[in-house]
Amino acid sequence: MTHEITDLTAALFKNDYKEKDSQPDYVGKVSTKDKEPAYRISAWLNESKSGKTYMSIRFSDLPDQKPKVESDPFEGGNDVPF
Repeated sequence: MTHEITDLTAALFKNDYKEKDSQPDYVGKVSTKDKEPAYRISAWLNESKSGKTYMSIRFSDLPDQKPKVESDPFEGGNDVPF
């Protein structure tokens, strides 16, 4: 089953890797008109003082998907050491 993220929508999935309370119960992504996916969503299940269950949700920037290259290994001409 595939989940396609479309404009101004979000998808949350149970966090199967949760090991401690500080980690979210659910994780997902949201897209916007300008960027897809635009944000990461983290959600925690909580209980209010009156006993009602609710979700606390946080949106954060996604980490850069491309690895940063400090320098081009082929830059610098033909200085081959052999």
